[in-house]
Amino acid sequence: MNKTILHWSYLNFKDVPMDLFLYEDLEEVYLKENYISVIPKWLLNITTLKFIHLAGNNLTELPVDIYMLENLEFLDVSNNELRELPNTLGLLLHLQQLNVSGNQLTELPAELSTMRNLEHLNISKNQLKRLPIQLSECLRLNELNVSDNAELLHIPERIANLPMLQSLAADRCALIYLPAALSKFMNHVRIFHNTAINYIPMVYERFYQSFYDNRQKVTPMPISPKGLFWIRELETNSRLLLPVGTQSKQASSRL
Repeated sequence: MNKTILHWSYLNFKDVPMDLFLYEDLEEVYLKENYISVIPKWLLNITTLKFIHLAGNNLTELPVDIYMLENLEFLDVSNNELRELPNTLGLLLHLQQLNVSGNQLTELPAELSTMRNLEHLNISKNQLKRLPIQLSECLRLNELNVSDNAELLHIPERIANLPMLQSLAADRCALIYLPAALSKFMNHVRIFHNTAINYIPMVYERFYQSFYDNRQKVTPMPISPKGLFWIRELETNSRLLLPVGTQSKQASSRL
């Protein structure tokens, strides 16, 4: 079956062009970096759409009827001016990737929990203070980015321990402690520049090797006023975050 993909980014559009109706079997549309402020209701009738790229526009809200795009798998509305998300977003049951980074969101609807096929969620660069515990019901989630939410204090353990979660990024938040349990599939953790953290649970030890090895020297980075955390990137893209002194204790235990 033929499918249609439209690349209409960087064209200074102020509105979504109605020419979209001229294309049969339209599945993917790129409208990035325009000046679009509204998603028109007629767009919701193009139910063949699977991918919508609207990053870098002037959107202030998503339509309540967005659930009509019943086949949507990918939605990128990053770097807009969204202040909230409609509860009905959770009715997009086929959605696999959602990017709402770079907006002005202060909370997420609990109804996102019904997105049982959601795999990638990027909610970085917002104003979130907490994550709804209901996100722990998104059992297929394997990548979560909450970085640059300056008032986010913690990540619920039930979310960090999601069975398929492989990547967690929480740089430059206000985390005061880390979840004590992590998904057994986790291979990428980033928590740079969370200055209130002064303890790293032992569950994170699988993300580091010894202080020195034959491939790369560990580099200290000052991310806490109470000391240094040593950060090392492994070949598996894992991340090391641990207090000073942990390496020497580990080394002595191997003697």
